[in-house]
Amino acid sequence: MAGEEDGTVRAFVALDLDAVTLERVAHLSQGLQAAATAPRATWTPPEKLHVTLAFAGALRSDLLDALAGALQSVAKGVLTPTAHRSWLDAFPSTTKANVVVVRLRDENGVLATLAQNIARLPPLQAVAKADRAFRPHVTLARLGHTSDVRQWLDPQLRANVGEFRMTALTLYRSDLGTSGSTYVALGRFAFRED
Repeated sequence: MAGEEDGTVRAFVALDLDAVTLERVAHLSQGLQAAATAPRATWTPPEKLHVTLAFAGALRSDLLDALAGALQSVAKGVLTPTAHRSWLDAFPSTTKANVVVVRLRDENGVLATLAQNIARLPPLQAVAKADRAFRPHVTLARLGHTSDVRQWLDPQLRANVGEFRMTALTLYRSDLGTSGSTYVALGRFAFRED
């Protein structure tokens, strides 16, 4: 696993969405983009849709293998997470939005516990960024300017987007480029099945 010139990599740990969920979210995103009232935005392409659990801005590349092993152990101890209720939302709010997301209802705190356990893994302790409370979500768009999006976001979708299912825990490297970030999967780890 190759690192950057300074011996660090931008890395993050995420939940991949299953094919049905991914298709539904991509279709939702296309509909929002096509709306006449859509603000200027940078849209997340379908292949980059995921739920981020932990972000490490400068992880030492020599820790990647240890992190991959720790993530495999974590995944084996957890049933595949499902978030049953989800809704369309914006951060920091729908009246002053910078980011449009699909929020996931973490019914039993499973996603929050998983994110917390991952952030506590020794390779991530010093570099995992958790500057705000964990709110499980999938980022759809980053807006060009702060906007009131209440008229744009469909009220029905703001109440319920549908069931979300995840397939795997994935360690990604994020390579910055002139046209945005490229995500490279460094390891995918299957959850326990009962």
